[in-house]
Amino acid sequence: MTRDLKRQAEADVFKLLGHQPTSPAKSLKLLEGLLERKIPRRVAARMIVAAEEPEKAGKTIPERPHPSLAKSERPYFQGEIQWVRQKATPMRKPAQPARPAQIGEASRLAEPAPANTEPEQSPEPEQSPEPEQSPEPEQSPEPAQSATESDDTVLRRFGIAVRLSQTTPKRAGKQPRPVYLVQGDTRRVEEILRGLGGHRWKGDWSFWEDPKRKLASLLRDGLPKFEETIATKQERAARRAERLDNRASKARAEGSARIGKARSIGDMIPLGEPIKIGHHSQRRHERDIERIRSNYAKGYAALDEAKGLADRAAYARATADGSIYGPKYYLNRVKEREAEIRSVQREIKRYGDTERRRQRIAALTEEQAYYQAKLDEATPTKFDASTIKKGSEVQLSNGLWYRVRRVNPQSVSIAYGVSPLLYNKTIPYALIAAHREAGAQNETR
Repeated sequence: MTRDLKRQAEADVFKLLGHQPTSPAKSLKLLEGLLERKIPRRVAARMIVAAEEPEKAGKTIPERPHPSLAKSERPYFQGEIQWVRQKATPMRKPAQPARPAQIGEASRLAEPAPANTEPEQSPEPEQSPEPEQSPEPEQSPEPAQSATESDDTVLRRFGIAVRLSQTTPKRAGKQPRPVYLVQGDTRRVEEILRGLGGHRWKGDWSFWEDPKRKLASLLRDGLPKFEETIATKQERAARRAERLDNRASKARAEGSARIGKARSIGDMIPLGEPIKIGHHSQRRHERDIERIRSNYAKGYAALDEAKGLADRAAYARATADGSIYGPKYYLNRVKEREAEIRSVQREIKRYGDTERRRQRIAALTEEQAYYQAKLDEATPTKFDASTIKKGSEVQLSNGLWYRVRRVNPQSVSIAYGVSPLLYNKTIPYALIAAHREAGAQNETR
């Protein structure tokens, strides 16, 4: 039995169980015994799972070979089942002793030898206050419905699923760890997942602990408002900008200190002083030169790092205050939401209406309204085909004026480029900053 075969068999057991075995030592010893008896690796893994969790025996180690098993694996399920179950008996947890109340109930249920005792107990259903407690569900039907709704159902309503996986360590000897992946449409719940301690990993959100219950409890009342999600994102960007500013200041101070130290060492060496070979000052001179080179290199590297951190901090600060976004950004977001709404409506028309699709349309409509309000705020002056004529001039966000060659229902075509190499460029009305009649002075293109 090779070590690789043993590791593969252990990985199969972990994959089928979904967790570590309750008795790892016994399970490993039993697994080694099966492999030494020339049992196929997958068959041995199914037997270990059946020994660990008897309720899974119907799927892993049935009395009869399952049709999905290969023909070469079926004979092993006839002669080895009894041996595995005998060996697995000490692995199962003993039944917990009954509590005194349960013992009393069992003895009372075992005593009804006389037949007249049951009619005497028959009035108990009549005295039960079930009719009197019936108004309680009527007072709060919504909590009762939400309480009976499972976590998987809540997540499915929002197109989210939690899947159990495991890591694939590349280092030899490192055991795989269980990891939970949140998959699906997680765009509106990214801040919630980040608050629960999740991390982005290959398009999914990974957790070391199962986030299903916490995530479902936060989503039972519906998705958070889109404005709140954007506000949380901007607050996080502000905190990130502050951290980057602190790191940039520290890197800048370190770089300046190292460059100053290199210059102070160089000032002690006379200009043009050569290294005196064989002199007692040779080693110190060479060491000072190396220190000058090292401090200059590390100092300028720290200044470059400070510059990069400052740029990142400026970008995060612009994200926090919203100055990075302009009319073009908001216009593109509005068009994207409109396209997604039309796509969901086509799905409803083709496949039918579902709660998931209705919630999707409601969320997209909310996002579209938010971006449309931001677009209206960024462009207070509205232009259309009735206010702009052919031959007039429009001003864009770059501050330059362009001549209008054609007026379209949703946009205008301007003469863009450098004369004589001019070509038509389409500009939506929302991106026009100002308008004037032809023949006015100032810069025109």
